[in-house]
Amino acid sequence: IFEEDASEEELHDYLDELINRFEEAMNSEDDDEDWLSGDDGENWYEDLDEDTKKLVDKNNKLLNLFEEDLRSKGLSEKTIRTHTENIDLFINDYLASRLGEKIEEGAYDIGSFLGDFFIRKCLWSTPASIKTFGAGIKKFYKCMYENGYVIKDIYDDVCSIIKEGMADWQEECKRYNDEDAFFW
Repeated sequence: IFEEDASEEELHDYLDELINRFEEAMNSEDDDEDWLSGDDGENWYEDLDEDTKKLVDKNNKLLNLFEEDLRSKGLSEKTIRTHTENIDLFINDYLASRLGEKIEEGAYDIGSFLGDFFIRKCLWSTPASIKTFGAGIKKFYKCMYENGYVIKDIYDDVCSIIKEGMADWQEECKRYNDEDAFFW
């Protein structure tokens, strides 16, 4: 946004403008500003188009199957909740609502999700949460493979994508969360 030779005064003016816009948005009663608080509202589902609603409905059935699978493996309720909430974010918010993709196609968008979207849009992202998220995605796709919803090649690709990208995604998250770094 700035030239390398931007003055300190220009930087302060820009930051003041950002703060003012943020404060205005936070005080606004306009529903379009909900993105600042992370609240999509209670009626987010009703705002979806019909194709996306169908995709979310199908994904929710897959999510229930995944939850049952985790429970049958004896995982703690806390771990089950973490994985199902993470996968819900990935398959419903990111793949279905934002990209309009099924889980089969979305397997190839894991890098853009964990390496970019999750880092920048989810305030709780940390290198450790990226690792947990990656483990959950692998478990999800393994469950989908074992139950015939994806082919083995997709599951294998998911494992490879996560293995190959994990260190870079964690490093990107670390840089992004660094208070001293600017991401303009």
